[in-house]
Amino acid sequence: MISKSDKILVTGGTGFTGGQLCKRLAEDGWHVRTIVRNRSKAKHLTEMGVEVCAGDLADAASVTKAMEGIDRVYHIAALFREGKATYDDLYAVNAQGTKHVLDAAVAAKVKRFVHCSTIGVHGDVKNPPAH
Repeated sequence: MISKSDKILVTGGTGFTGGQLCKRLAEDGWHVRTIVRNRSKAKHLTEMGVEVCAGDLADAASVTKAMEGIDRVYHIAALFREGKATYDDLYAVNAQGTKHVLDAAVAAKVKRFVHCSTIGVHGDVKNPPAH
């Protein structure tokens, strides 16, 4: 059963989708935590009442710390834009980072885990699916 006393971790809180999710959950009265690499990019989240935890998905220890006391996870974070990110950067966040979040969630016995992705992870898709 869903309870507003449940604590929610949202990864990707400084991104568009994760930020909107944090905003909505906080407005609806949930206890929301997000893990961010750069606290200065999360000031608006703090002002909304979101608990901001410094860390990096590529660092298993910081993910484990952010997961403490969490009941539900929305894993929204990913590197997907072309640019300065190397293959190693993409792998560290998108593959290993996801594994770190999953491992920490299992260890913390979270009740629900939701993973979200985007077609943008595939680069320039000429004919995206209709749905």
